[in-house]
Amino acid sequence: MESRSTASTSPGAHRSDTATGSAAESRTGVLTGTDPGIPVRDGTAGTGDEPARGRWASPPAQSVTVAELVAIAAAALLGVIATMSLAMAHLGVHGLGTVFGSSAVLVVVLAVLARLRAARFPRIALDPAGLVPAGLAGLFALWMFLPGFHYASGDKDPGGYVMHAFAIARDHSTWIHDPILAADVPVQLASPGARFPAVWISDAATGTIFPQFYHLWPALLATSLDVGGYGALVATAPLLGGLAVVLGVLIARRIGGLVAAWVVGALLATNMMEVWQAKYPTTEILSQALFLGALLGVLLAVQTGWRWPALIGGALIGVGFLGRADGLILVLLAAGLLAVLWVLRRFDARAGWFTAGLALVLPYGLWQAYGPAESYTNANSLPSLALILAALAFCLVGALILRPLCGWLARRVDATLEQERSRRVVGGAVTLGAAGLFVLGGLRPRLFGADYAMYLKSEIRTYDEINLHRLSWFFTWPGLALMVAGIGVIALRRRWSASGWLVLVLTAGLLTLYTWHTRNSPYFMWVGRRFVPTVVPGMMVLIGVALAAIWMVKIRGRLRVGVPVALALVAFIGAVQLSQSLPLRSHDEWNGTYGIDRSLAALSGGQDGVWLWQQPSACCAAPTQLFGAPIWLTEGQDSALLPRADKAIPGYVRQYAKVFADRPLFLVFETTAQVPLLPGLDRTVVARFAGTLPHWEESSTSRPDKALQVPYDFTVYRVTPTG
Repeated sequence: MESRSTASTSPGAHRSDTATGSAAESRTGVLTGTDPGIPVRDGTAGTGDEPARGRWASPPAQSVTVAELVAIAAAALLGVIATMSLAMAHLGVHGLGTVFGSSAVLVVVLAVLARLRAARFPRIALDPAGLVPAGLAGLFALWMFLPGFHYASGDKDPGGYVMHAFAIARDHSTWIHDPILAADVPVQLASPGARFPAVWISDAATGTIFPQFYHLWPALLATSLDVGGYGALVATAPLLGGLAVVLGVLIARRIGGLVAAWVVGALLATNMMEVWQAKYPTTEILSQALFLGALLGVLLAVQTGWRWPALIGGALIGVGFLGRADGLILVLLAAGLLAVLWVLRRFDARAGWFTAGLALVLPYGLWQAYGPAESYTNANSLPSLALILAALAFCLVGALILRPLCGWLARRVDATLEQERSRRVVGGAVTLGAAGLFVLGGLRPRLFGADYAMYLKSEIRTYDEINLHRLSWFFTWPGLALMVAGIGVIALRRRWSASGWLVLVLTAGLLTLYTWHTRNSPYFMWVGRRFVPTVVPGMMVLIGVALAAIWMVKIRGRLRVGVPVALALVAFIGAVQLSQSLPLRSHDEWNGTYGIDRSLAALSGGQDGVWLWQQPSACCAAPTQLFGAPIWLTEGQDSALLPRADKAIPGYVRQYAKVFADRPLFLVFETTAQVPLLPGLDRTVVARFAGTLPHWEESSTSRPDKALQVPYDFTVYRVTPTG
């Protein structure tokens, strides 16, 4: 078969797209110029020398497909609306008008930049062969993910996000005013500095609350709540999950061809970890959509020379840091990579646009992290602001100093990229290293034994030593082996692809980091949240690349023995994943809690009630933990804990009855609990709530595979002065 390059562009067009790349830099087409990605033969990953042709070909190197254009625009719009939601909430003016008005201005600016200031606008290709898997995967993902969990309790992070979203939508600000703290009454805290779990006190004298976490996600949920009420809030995570799946398919299409795209569409949408997080109202699925949007933007910039997606990619990395403390890792990785590109004389206009996008958002992220959310940042053991700024300065100054001194290194890199033997040696070392880490992860329990760490000021068994085994619950061991094979396919290709190497390095590096130590509660499905934003989709892309390569295997150049093998592997992994995730499709975590919140609030008869809650008798689903904070933050009525000592309760309640004499006062106790006598006060039973709530089981040593029914039974008393 004749060999020729797949990137057939005119010299003039090539110079326009590469902007500042020199002739020496352009000849490799890997770190500068346009990266053709992995060429395909009959729609699958090939050796790197075959031309792309026909309806099975990868997208042309100089074109952006309709699906990619729509997806990157959707990711950019998501980043804009989320950021403006947070900015307006920080300014205390959150609302539909302010959020969408400011978002519209930014969208217009981005549209102008895309068309006028980003060099040549690329040719738009319909690419129906790629549009079909992206569209079908998106629809299938929505079928798997919708509806989201109707989670409105206060027991864990998702409840905290939902409660804060209601508070932002009601009060238009991330800061919450607490009348109980500001009143002349004693206040029992859930823990030092916290009114309830995740509800941290900022200024007790003025009653100012700044909830735990970074607030990008609750601010976006507040915008959804303003748009379509509670139903829109519940649907936000599934819709973002659908977008993330489409982005994953398009990335796989760019890197591994059409077969890889179909594989990622089928497997990512059915993976149990993905389905859980796409229904669970936490930050992970938003972070995944932002990360994949950034990754697709970078790939489009690398492969087509269009600078605008690089700007979007940099900005989305910055927005990701607004949403999660883990986002700092990607920020620092991006800064380090940009410094390396500068030293190697590969820093062209596209890298500049990426840097500009990151620089626009990063100061805001640092302000949030080390300003109002500093307590949470410190609790997550992030480096100090001074250390982060020093690291960024080191990258900048180091790059400026090393560039003139390392011309020899740039030339050596050029030589390595041009020599097939050198590429084989490096690729072989990377493949062996990945295989070695895989074996180490499998043998880790035997080699190192049990792993312990400090978590929430307590030493716990992390179970980190079996993290690879725990991932195999959801990916299967053949799936994990295919991931390693995907690394080998990319690393050992005859012609390297910058796009493939970017996915390889990010996925393998972050997988190693999180597998070694998750820094989280050891329970699944909880601990899986560390892997979902970046690692899970990256692993799926690598699996798709491996299966695309297997699909290509022939005997004597004709008998395609790889096709049935690839289909059998996809069928096996898909069947295992569906058996795990289909039960989740009909599960609804803590469904019914929102209705109970509303029923409790209705007992005050349209007035603002004051609620005092019995200390929980056990962890972690006591009525106080489920409903104590939501009656306040979700329903807008004031709430506080009762003292832990029974003898202190009567005097405590009398003070509340005196200070809030013009408002309904309620006590809430578990029905089986003995309520202390309250001299001078009458208590009357006004309601009893009893039933069960669905809750997915938690385990560290086996895959959680079924829903449990958690009982609740509590009584509400109305307290009034005697006589």
